[in-house]
Amino acid sequence: MKRKDIMVITSIAAGYNMIYNLYVMKALYYSIMIKGLNITHYQLGKLYSMYGILAMASYLCGALFLRIFPIKKLVYIPLFITAFISIFLATIPTYNYMLIMFGFAGFIIGSTFYLAHISILHNIGGLENQGKVFSTFFFMNSIFGSIFSLLGFTITSYISTSQGQIRFLFLFYGILTFISAIFSMYSLKYIEEKTENTEDNKFDLSQIKYIIKNKSLFIVILIVFSNYVAVANFTYLIPYLKYKFNFPEYILNIISIVRMYLIIIIASPIAGAITDRLQSAAKLMRISFLLYILSVVSLITISSNSPILSIVFCILICFIAYGGKSMAFITIDEANLKKQFYSIYI
Repeated sequence: MKRKDIMVITSIAAGYNMIYNLYVMKALYYSIMIKGLNITHYQLGKLYSMYGILAMASYLCGALFLRIFPIKKLVYIPLFITAFISIFLATIPTYNYMLIMFGFAGFIIGSTFYLAHISILHNIGGLENQGKVFSTFFFMNSIFGSIFSLLGFTITSYISTSQGQIRFLFLFYGILTFISAIFSMYSLKYIEEKTENTEDNKFDLSQIKYIIKNKSLFIVILIVFSNYVAVANFTYLIPYLKYKFNFPEYILNIISIVRMYLIIIIASPIAGAITDRLQSAAKLMRISFLLYILSVVSLITISSNSPILSIVFCILICFIAYGGKSMAFITIDEANLKKQFYSIYI
């Protein structure tokens, strides 16, 4: 890959890590959020439900935005917006304002940054290097995540009150997101914008019919959805270890960082190398899905009474799922779908 491509991937990885700080905070700082915001588990669930519902609905707007607005702006403008949302949340507003802010963040991210960053990565390096591009992205994302989460845990350990801890975290991630937005403005100048007034970029009803009738697309959707479900199940691993074996908080924090970031540093490059070697992400999925199922069954049965084995299988589950997720979108190319509809597929 060229130097400018690496810079673009690095800025996208940093932006991805920062823009999803609200989403990631639940996994890393669950107890701090409950105590610091003075809310119940149910109320925290409602915040993330609002975030998730509006993010999901906003994907329908994403394809339109991607065709109307320059792709660079769909990266750094939402970064600026989420930075200010995070800084605003540091004031610890009323619960209703928090609901609005979480929902607004979900909508902005889903309708702009999500599709834009995947489209940029997909256009770097050509089909033969897709494994390398996406594995580099997830590798860099994990490096940033590991560093910032370690800093977050370290600094909050010196703050005596839960409210002080959550204020710091919102400010910390807000400022980092703002810096990431500025970095993206600089690095994405290397991205060449496509000309919008072409036949490929015109959108009409016949294109929708083509997409809906394409069976290959729904197979790709099932593959991507299955990978995201596998990763979403990580949410239950820490509570499982906590209530099953009563691990101390600092052990669970370490496992959280390993689960969220460190594993993917190894899993993603390996998955990328295998995908490029096989010239097929779909073949990788067949193997990863089977190994994932075996690992989950083993966690529940073989290791149910062994703390060490349970940790090992939890890490193995994360390793397999992250490897599959990092390559999931490459299956679009293998389905022989028309490239000009790529944003709509996503």
